[in-house]
Amino acid sequence: MEHRWPESHAEETDVLAPITRPPGDEPTVRIKADQAGSDPAAKRKRYRKIGLVAAAVFGALVVVYGVDLLLSSGKVPRGVTVAGVDVGGEAHDDAERILRDQLEPRLKNPVKVRAGDVDAEVNPADAGLTIDWKATIDQAGTQPLNPITRLTSLFSTREVGVATVKDDKKLGGAVEG
Repeated sequence: MEHRWPESHAEETDVLAPITRPPGDEPTVRIKADQAGSDPAAKRKRYRKIGLVAAAVFGALVVVYGVDLLLSSGKVPRGVTVAGVDVGGEAHDDAERILRDQLEPRLKNPVKVRAGDVDAEVNPADAGLTIDWKATIDQAGTQPLNPITRLTSLFSTREVGVATVKDDKKLGGAVEG
């Protein structure tokens, strides 16, 4: 007896008998009432959950805002710089000390001035120019209450100018010299 290999898998196909179920054993598909959209109680329950989640998120944001406001009260607003020196978020006394440490050495350096065709250097101390530290810090303002402004201050900076005090007689003499 010669054994012959099938040329394709089609020759090896078995025919299976169909699966039958006994009567009354048909699968049923159930749709929940809230999926069908027809149950008003289920809709109210879903809206109540959404409302509670939204209220919880809003409440958490209010608490974070309040804590931020409490922790930053009495301080220079975030993101404030004076002549390139960052003083934002510091207490007023600390901000003044930082500015004095960083800016006072610059007051000893002569400033180049030009009047017409004449170039000269003026020493700020000899010209009677000084910095009003308190007024400089006061220019930074107070903590903003607007939540959007507070949020953007985390990612931005604002330059505040230096408030100066001048002695007109000394300044006039230095410029004429």
